[in-house]
Amino acid sequence: MANRGKCFVYSPPGDKSISQRAAIMAFFAKGKSELGNFSNSRDSKAVLKCIKKMGAEIIKTGSKVIIIPGRKIRKNIVLNCGESATAMRLLAGALSGAGAKAVLKAEKTLKNRSMQELAAALRKIGADVKLSDKNRPPVKIYPGRIKNSVFFQKKPSAQIKSAVILAGISSEKKIKFKESCKTRDHTERLLKIFKAPLKRKKGFLITGRQYLEGAKVEIPGDFSCAAYFLLAAILKKGAEIKVKKTGLNPLRTGLLKILKKMGADIKTAAKKRSWEPEGEIYASYSSLKGASINEREIISAVDELPLIALAACAAKGKTEIKVLNSLKNKESDRIETSIKLAQAIGAKSSLKKGKIEIIPCRLAGGKKVDFCRDHRIIMAAEIASLICSEPLKISGRECVKKSYPGFYTDLKKFKNFNFS
Repeated sequence: MANRGKCFVYSPPGDKSISQRAAIMAFFAKGKSELGNFSNSRDSKAVLKCIKKMGAEIIKTGSKVIIIPGRKIRKNIVLNCGESATAMRLLAGALSGAGAKAVLKAEKTLKNRSMQELAAALRKIGADVKLSDKNRPPVKIYPGRIKNSVFFQKKPSAQIKSAVILAGISSEKKIKFKESCKTRDHTERLLKIFKAPLKRKKGFLITGRQYLEGAKVEIPGDFSCAAYFLLAAILKKGAEIKVKKTGLNPLRTGLLKILKKMGADIKTAAKKRSWEPEGEIYASYSSLKGASINEREIISAVDELPLIALAACAAKGKTEIKVLNSLKNKESDRIETSIKLAQAIGAKSSLKKGKIEIIPCRLAGGKKVDFCRDHRIIMAAEIASLICSEPLKISGRECVKKSYPGFYTDLKKFKNFNFS
């Protein structure tokens, strides 16, 4: 990579997805756990509030969180998962396996997200789970009888996979789980750290009579946070960025492959001997070209669809993106809002036969668009404003705290950086 000037050096906050998983496992473990570089996102804080109400003692020292689990789960407990779908799904699985009686409540955007797939998966292995009439939260957990089961997952979902696995572990039942295709494996990697590794045989993940032990976990930086500034550097003339201490899990960093496919100048340097792949990413301004992006590529970039749409707007030529139906069940219908984002920037965009089609035009911007309080769409819109003739008129900025409270501080640093 040529050095054309000064390089913006950036470190993302702790990974939100891993932080939430680690905190839940720490509660169900025997003994104290220490979680370093814990995410300061609102979702991660919601998980800590839930496990504290369940009986855990939580000690915070800077970015480190120490969790001392209670002797047993409090009875008839009502937990507020905030807007965290990860918290709701993984806690539902773990609590179902533990034979608990609990109600998992939601706030704001999570209130409108379907939990039908979660309930169906847990019921299949013997859990007693009830939802509202529209299959939305609250999720009510009753003491059921988790049974030894074989589970074939038809639709890719790392959260549903994690819920079923945690139900198997907390119930000490044998669950043989097989994915239709690989999804992010943070849960499987963390289970090794908590001394409850899953067995693998003929493509199945297998739980058994395992229990978790308290652990020390150093959480890598959140790639999904880093992604905004990686793309910003790729789209801004003369820009160059070095991202330090970020997660590089190949089942999570599909955006890098997609951007390289579109012509981006990106290099990675992995850290050796890390429980979770991590390291550094280098990127610089690049002239992008349109591309055809398939479903498997999107699975490992599921949180980055708005950024892929933005990259397509700045590319030369048409881009087609095969989308997953599960993207409709995010904080917004993320297929629809990604199309709205592309149109607001100035591109022609529509959904045709399960594919988002984007044909770039003049990047005018200047429009006011309702992004349905979707944190990822709003952050992508802010990055889009950097390359538009006029910035987009964005409302609901406060919701970015759900995943990235320091986003606007880091955005200001990027805007004010002198790349010459």
